[in-house]
Amino acid sequence: MSRTDAIHETLQSNVSAIVQLTVSYPSFHAPEYAVPTESLVGRLWAYDAASNVVVIETGHTSALAPSMRRAAASAVCETSPRVLSNSGALAGFKMVRASKIQRVDVLQDDQSIPLTTVHPVPVAAIEARDAAAKKKCQERVAQLAPSNVSDVGQVVFDAVNKTLPCRWHDSHIIVLDEVVISGPTYDISTTYVPGLPDDQLQQLLHDEDANISSQIERANDKARTWQRVTRVLDSVHAQQAARRPSLVERAS
Repeated sequence: MSRTDAIHETLQSNVSAIVQLTVSYPSFHAPEYAVPTESLVGRLWAYDAASNVVVIETGHTSALAPSMRRAAASAVCETSPRVLSNSGALAGFKMVRASKIQRVDVLQDDQSIPLTTVHPVPVAAIEARDAAAKKKCQERVAQLAPSNVSDVGQVVFDAVNKTLPCRWHDSHIIVLDEVVISGPTYDISTTYVPGLPDDQLQQLLHDEDANISSQIERANDKARTWQRVTRVLDSVHAQQAARRPSLVERAS
């Protein structure tokens, strides 16, 4: 049996056992003829023959070899997160390429190096989160303005949609299926309620018993929605105007 086959068999048959690995690693300072080695002691947490990777739980994160401290990857290794074992102690892990292992020694079990339990993956919870994320993404896509709509149209849509449900119909913003905000300005002058002129909307806001209410279904509710929308538009366009440089600033 070759050394590689012997190491492979030992790793496969001793998962969860305490082992000592003699691992070769490249040195940036040693002469080319030198073959630096590192001894790792820990519990054999996992061995994946397909990816040729061994995971050792050391019970602590050991310091890097002096010759490796100048490597760029050393910063990642030194600051890598640690996890809690079943005993509550900090557990460190090392991943090693099986091809770099020169020797495997199985040691006497030592309970000071606990084996961290891997809990089952909650598949149903993950699927639910995935479905919720997809739904949220689809909702946001539906909220994006058509390509022929200006940036101000998207700004207005997002502002109104925070408090009143909106949808796009071509380049028009439809609010609660009652109020229409049209481009290209998307301001109060292009905002209307179909079938209710502005003067009638103002009349309804000041006199809920106006005769208009009996002629148009939910006229009072539509007038109040229109008023809420116009207040948002006032705020949005005031903010947009404040961001634009004045004529004097442009001239200078």
